[in-house]
Amino acid sequence: MRKHNSSRLPKIGVLFTFLLLCLAGLSISYSKWYDHVDMQMSINIATQEETAWARMYNQSDNFTYDFPGNNWATYLKHHLTETPQTFYLYAGQHHLVGELITWRNNTHLFIKYQLNNIYTMSTSHVHVETSFYDIPQANGNPIPGLFTHKKDHEPGIIEYIYKIPWQNSWDEQQLFIAAHAEVWIP
Repeated sequence: MRKHNSSRLPKIGVLFTFLLLCLAGLSISYSKWYDHVDMQMSINIATQEETAWARMYNQSDNFTYDFPGNNWATYLKHHLTETPQTFYLYAGQHHLVGELITWRNNTHLFIKYQLNNIYTMSTSHVHVETSFYDIPQANGNPIPGLFTHKKDHEPGIIEYIYKIPWQNSWDEQQLFIAAHAEVWIP
C-alpha cells in the first residue's frame, strides 16, 4: 500500500490559492514598520480603462461643444467666476463617472476632477485657452498629450485639483477648457 504524502497538500493548496487570487485581481502587500504588520488588499475584477471628457451638460447623449474631428471629445465654453461651476465627466461616451468643478480667485484658476467612488483615474490632461482653435488638435481631434497641464496618477485616485496661475489675457474673456482623463471602470 502506498503512503499518502500529506506534506505536498499544503504546497498545492497555497499554489492554487495564489493562482485564484491572481485571476481575481486580488493583490496583497506586506510591509513591516516598527514590528507592526500592515496588509493592504485591493480587488479589481473585470476593470477596463476608458477615455473620459468633461461636458457642459449632464446628458449622456449631449455632445454640445464637441471637437469637429472624427471623435466624441468635448470641451467647456464659459466665463469663470469665483463661484464654483460644475460640469460632468463622461467615460466611454455615455457613462457618467464624476464631475469637473471650476472656480477662480485673484491669482489662480482651479479645476477639480471629482470621480464617483467606484471609479479611479490614472491620468488627467487640461488645456485652457481664449480661442477654441488654440487647443492642441489635429484635423479637429484634440491631442491630450500636448495639453499644457497633465498628470499621471499612481495609484489611481478619485480626486485631483489643478491650480493654474491666472493669466491677465483671460480677464473678461470666454474660456475654452478641454479636460480629459483616463478612468478605470469596474
